[in-house]
Amino acid sequence: MAKDTLWYYSAMGSSYQNASTARIKILHIIGQMSHGGAERQLMELCKGLAPERYALSICSLTPEWAMFDQYELSHVTRIECYKKIGIDPAIICRLAKIMRTGHYDIVHTWLYTANTWGRIAARLAGVPVVIGSLRVTSDWQSRTRTTISQILVPLADVMIANAQAVRDSDMAKLLVHPAYEVIYNGVDTKRFLPIDPHQVRQARRSLGLPENSPVIGTVGRFDPQKDYKTWLRMAYQVRSSIPNAHFVIVGDGELRPAINAWIVELGLENNVMLLDSRSDIERIMPLFDVFVLSSTYEGLPNVVLEAMACGLPVVATAVDGTVELVHHHVTGILVAPGDAGGLTEAVLDILANPEQARAMGQAGRSHAKSEFSLERMVAATDDLYHRLLVKKGIIKQDS
Repeated sequence: MAKDTLWYYSAMGSSYQNASTARIKILHIIGQMSHGGAERQLMELCKGLAPERYALSICSLTPEWAMFDQYELSHVTRIECYKKIGIDPAIICRLAKIMRTGHYDIVHTWLYTANTWGRIAARLAGVPVVIGSLRVTSDWQSRTRTTISQILVPLADVMIANAQAVRDSDMAKLLVHPAYEVIYNGVDTKRFLPIDPHQVRQARRSLGLPENSPVIGTVGRFDPQKDYKTWLRMAYQVRSSIPNAHFVIVGDGELRPAINAWIVELGLENNVMLLDSRSDIERIMPLFDVFVLSSTYEGLPNVVLEAMACGLPVVATAVDGTVELVHHHVTGILVAPGDAGGLTEAVLDILANPEQARAMGQAGRSHAKSEFSLERMVAATDDLYHRLLVKKGIIKQDS
C-alpha cells in the first residue's frame, strides 16, 4: 500500500495498523455527479477538507461527471463503478472490492441509491466507519424504499441529515432509528453575492432582459417536485398586475416540453425566459428582483441559500427544510404549497415595497453568512469524521 495512507492491513488479517505519517482515506459514493444540490455539496466538502489530512475519492454509480469536472480538484480521485439500471446486486461485490483494495477508513454515501448499495458493500469490506446521507424528506418515499431503509439502519454508524425536517421525516418513517447528525448545507458567499445596480442593468441587457422591468426568477430541475405549473400561474397573475414584469426559469429535465406548453397556454411567451442549466448561476441570480421557489417538498434547498447570499428577498413554499432557511417577513415570505395566489400576493407585496425588499435581502445574506457558510458545513463534517474515528479507536482523541 502507498506510504501516504493512514492505515494498512496487517499480515494477521483485517485489523488496521497505524501509519503515523499519513492521511485518512475516505470514499464518497453517489448515484451520479450531475448538476444537483447534493453533488455540489459533495464537491464543496472535498474542496474544503484539508488535503494534507484526507485522501479523498469519489465513486459515481453512473457515467455522469459534469459536477466533478466543473471543480477540477486534482487531489480528489475519480473512481468509476457503474451500476446497471434497476436492481443490480453485483454492484455490492464491485464496490466491496474497491473498498478492500483502497483500505478506506471511512465510506460516506450520498442519496438513496448509494446509501443502499454502498452501506452493504462497506460492511462486507470491513470499512471501520460508514456514514449515510439524507438529502430530502422521506415523505415521498415508497413503502418498499422505507422497508429497505429500515433493514439497513444497523449498517451505518450515523446518518447525516441536511435539515431538521429531513431528520424528523426519516424518524417518522422508521420504527428503529439510526444515529442522526444534522449538518446544514453550506453556500459560498464569496461566489454568490449582490452586485450593484449598474452591473445589474448591463448584465440584463446582455441576457436580453429589459433593464428596468421587474424580474422574478427561479432555478431548479424541471421536475414535478418543483411544481412549475403553480410557478407559471403565479407569473400569469403577476403579469396581469404588472404587464412589463419578466420571469426567468433556469434548469433542465423531463418537464421541459410541458413547461414550454404551459407558457404558451398562458400566453407568457413574451414574458418568460427559459434558460438551460448553467454553471454560472452566480451571474444570473443577482439579476432577479425576487427569487421564487414553488416546490412541493424539499430537503434544504441550495438555491434558496444561493438567492439569500445574493441579497434577494425570497418567496417560497413553506415545506420541510425551506422553513429553516426563510424567516417569514424577515428574509422573505412563506406560502402554502400549490398556492399560486399566495405566491402572487407575496411577489407583488415585495415589488411594491422596495425598502422592505432591500431589508429582506440584506437580512437573508447576513443569515446565510452566519449560519450556512461553507466553512461551517466543512468544519461540522470534519468534526464528525474525527469523532467517529476516535470512537472506533482508529485515531487518538488529540490527533
